[in-house]
Amino acid sequence: FVKSLPRPVPAREHPPEIMRKGLEAFVKARCDSCHSFPHFTNLAQVSSSFLFNTEDSFHWLDTPSLLSVSTSPPYLFDGRAQNLDEVIGRYNSNNRHGDTAMLSDAEKVALVQLLEAL
Repeated sequence: FVKSLPRPVPAREHPPEIMRKGLEAFVKARCDSCHSFPHFTNLAQVSSSFLFNTEDSFHWLDTPSLLSVSTSPPYLFDGRAQNLDEVIGRYNSNNRHGDTAMLSDAEKVALVQLLEAL
């Protein structure tokens, strides 16, 4: 039944050149290690304590698909991130939502633009 439902249309479209740069940033930051192609998920579970440096090791979180991710704010398991910029910036200080610390500001913008178009 779920597979028969139409996927929400992404909020934005971007030119192919921006998408290419965003995909390069996605791979460079190793986002694809958890959000792997073609469905942008590895269907794994990860402890919330690993992702968020908490003492709560009893909550296991499914790795979500990033397809249509721009249509479903707020983000993260508790809704603390209001937009995708916050996911890869403000709430990724421990670099567990991709190694975004290694990305330039332009690469981060391209990554967000890619996510908006998935």
